[in-house]
Amino acid sequence: MQKRSKYVGSTQVQILPPRLKKLPANTEFVGQFQFKNNAGGSAGGSAPKLMPPDMPVSLPYKKCRLIIPPVKAEDQRWYIIYYCWSADKNKLVRVRDRSVNKIENLSDRKRYAKMLMRHIDDQLIQGYHIDSVKLAEQKLQNETTSEYLTTLQAIDKAMQIKQADKIKSLKNYTIAARVFTEWLVAEKLSHTPVIVFTKRMAENFMTYVSLQRDLSGRAYNNYLAMLKHLFKILLDKELIDLNPFTGIPEQLAGTGRNLAFTIDEQRSIIEYMRSKYPEMLRFCQVMYYTLMRTKEITHMQAGWIGMYNKHQIYLPAYLSKNGRERHITIPPQLEEIIKEAGWRKLPKDTYIFSSGFRTGKKLMQSKKLASRFRLAVLDKLAFSKDYTMYSWKHTGVVSLYRNNVTRASIRMQAGFLDDKSFEAYLKSLGLFENTQIMTSYPSLPV
Repeated sequence: MQKRSKYVGSTQVQILPPRLKKLPANTEFVGQFQFKNNAGGSAGGSAPKLMPPDMPVSLPYKKCRLIIPPVKAEDQRWYIIYYCWSADKNKLVRVRDRSVNKIENLSDRKRYAKMLMRHIDDQLIQGYHIDSVKLAEQKLQNETTSEYLTTLQAIDKAMQIKQADKIKSLKNYTIAARVFTEWLVAEKLSHTPVIVFTKRMAENFMTYVSLQRDLSGRAYNNYLAMLKHLFKILLDKELIDLNPFTGIPEQLAGTGRNLAFTIDEQRSIIEYMRSKYPEMLRFCQVMYYTLMRTKEITHMQAGWIGMYNKHQIYLPAYLSKNGRERHITIPPQLEEIIKEAGWRKLPKDTYIFSSGFRTGKKLMQSKKLASRFRLAVLDKLAFSKDYTMYSWKHTGVVSLYRNNVTRASIRMQAGFLDDKSFEAYLKSLGLFENTQIMTSYPSLPV
């Protein structure tokens, strides 16, 4: 009966050297694909990729250990050390893997190191080893693994795959991916390997988008669904083992918090703004009469007014929410505002709303307009947080609807592509009425 080797793994095949009682003093250290005939280490980062055996075989190895230098050590880099078989040298070699230092957060680094050690140990048990010839023969596309693919790289890869779908919601996915990327950078997680991106991290991101971006339940669930789908792409490509966004509960989502101003509220706001912020009032009036979004209005140039039809404002496709160009009708009340301001007489490349809500050559950023309106007007007049600058758009829709304007006309002016999304929007405003129930409900017997 054969004796077991001191190395983990059995002694069973002819290709093995005689049983080693101890490691030679000049055992090679392998790092960053470099071999050195000394017991010291190199400053290399990632260890060489281990290759699977051609047939089931047990090779000598020693399991991974994590080395964390003492505080007083000059070199503070962590590393994983293990011993594996090298087909190139026909002997056992020592390997140091310093790739864990790519992760700045120490707790995340330790978590990743433990996962990586389990992964390497599993490979060593299966007979994985160093074989530079086999590695060179392997095609480049088969070499890519997720071990060192950062979360930032992974989300970019998922978006590249998603872009091939050419779906209507691609713009929303792009926004979600951008917000996720900004959060990764802010939290110093951009270099975190995607295989160590945990459910806890995913939950932290969802908490961030919920609080910092003040999302409704429906918008929160949309972000969750899009990130879950992007990571599912990575899961399908076998770049991760688990989807960290799976299992995160959705929020309760009603039809939304779209509130319009009543007639009395409109009067009080207009009176206040006319005396305090007349230029901002003009911006709100444009939103009310055109049903345009904030970003669309800030990009509006003088040349767009009457570009193809003197009674319409042209909106290019790249600005439109649905990705299609729009021709927005100018009602008589807005035409009076345009004449009074002299917008048709301006150079065509002049922005209607630039610095200070006045005309100019500089594009006004739309991101902080909502907060400016909130602080300058709504807070001063004690309006609840449910009211926003977009309430002017909602007010315009409600006014048209109650003035018996057809749904088709309102939908066209507001830029909705289909009836389904428009009906959901009307529900959020409390305007969807089931007329058959109101007129045809049978009475109970008297």
